[in-house]
Amino acid sequence: MSRISLSFLTYMSSYLIGCAWASFVSYESVWFDPQTLLSPRPQNVTSSLDAARSTTLRWADETAQLGPWFVTSKTWTPSGATIQDYVSFAPYWWPDCTGISLTTNNPGEVWEKCPYVNRDGQVNPDRSAVNNSGDFRTMSDAVLYNSMAYALTKDEKYATRSASFVRSWFLDTSKGMAPNMNYGQIHRGPGGQKGDKTGILDLRHMCKVVVGLLILRQTQASAWSSTDDASFNKWATQYISWLTTSQLARDAQNSQNNHGSFFVAQLAALQIVVRSTAAAHDTIQHYFESAKGFGGQIANNGDQPFESQRTRPAHYRAFNLMAAVINAQIGNYVGYDQGWTAKSTQGGTILTALSFLLSSPASGNEDEDISPLFMPTIAMIASSSNLPLSGDARNSYAKELRDVSHGTYDQQPWFLYDQPLPNWGSQAMDIDQIFMFSLPLVNVLLYAL
Repeated sequence: MSRISLSFLTYMSSYLIGCAWASFVSYESVWFDPQTLLSPRPQNVTSSLDAARSTTLRWADETAQLGPWFVTSKTWTPSGATIQDYVSFAPYWWPDCTGISLTTNNPGEVWEKCPYVNRDGQVNPDRSAVNNSGDFRTMSDAVLYNSMAYALTKDEKYATRSASFVRSWFLDTSKGMAPNMNYGQIHRGPGGQKGDKTGILDLRHMCKVVVGLLILRQTQASAWSSTDDASFNKWATQYISWLTTSQLARDAQNSQNNHGSFFVAQLAALQIVVRSTAAAHDTIQHYFESAKGFGGQIANNGDQPFESQRTRPAHYRAFNLMAAVINAQIGNYVGYDQGWTAKSTQGGTILTALSFLLSSPASGNEDEDISPLFMPTIAMIASSSNLPLSGDARNSYAKELRDVSHGTYDQQPWFLYDQPLPNWGSQAMDIDQIFMFSLPLVNVLLYAL
């Protein structure tokens, strides 16, 4: 097939149709070796990454405008907590105020007096009334993309931003987060405001913070001083102690679903940043080789039974698979590459789980777009050198990315580090693909004329 490059129609159609996709997306977690960005690349490879590079710089600026963030930015804390304790509400729990006498319009009265019931998969919109979870997520994105932008440009403003955001959230004496998750995803109601094991999942974005700090550390950015590094290591060491000793954390680690998988990613990433590489290796190895971890999660046909029983099975299968693949990526970083081909007790693997995910339609009550969950996962798998994939298989995954993203997946920041990855994106589209994606836009333009 002939190919068109740099034509007005291709550029405009791929850009405008892909605008929504190229807009900022907060991915659930991210892990890559910073050397992927920092090592020199051939010119032909570098030029193919221009779109992803531009997106990264734009996202760095967009997220930075929202900061800084402090864990103390909340107007309510549960009994027993301090303002520096992380607090979030369990997302699927709703109040049942039947027969309850409420005397004020204060939402805190509902939170403390009304019993709460679980409606799995239905997010209570007032969970963001105390928004430490949203603030942590956005902060982690800002740290990641500004650190990446610094690696790409060596412009000190990006490193200064990342360092400042980490100091604000973790290290500030009066506003920094206490190193525990005792009040994560609390169940509201008259029984007391206690955290749940599920709350640890809120900090799955910690991997983004760690990657961002590793970039600053490996580039020897002047904005991140040795004092900063030592202070964060102290905080992380204290939090690791909590993660490895508290009952909430033990319960999360023993969960045979996405909670257990993301717990492992969070713990291993923190062990890496405090230079406990051997401990991180053991954490990842135990996950992939234990029946309580990956070994008990994947059926022979690739299904994930603990996720499939949920009200949004496609979402949760994609969610857990992303965590498993990130754990395999972290394994590479610490010298354990067996995770990519590990088999569950039933013979399931990462590849069979992906195949099942892509071939199984969403259930009737799922109307969300789960592509932000599975597209980065496909990219990590397609670019892995530890999987026995043929060139045709890698191309097939790249075409899947192209089709779901309307030909613009090469604009995503993960295209910078999930390499080598075939470029079937907006810079290399077949004429029939260009026509298919462009026709609706052309019709709109003609109508406007």
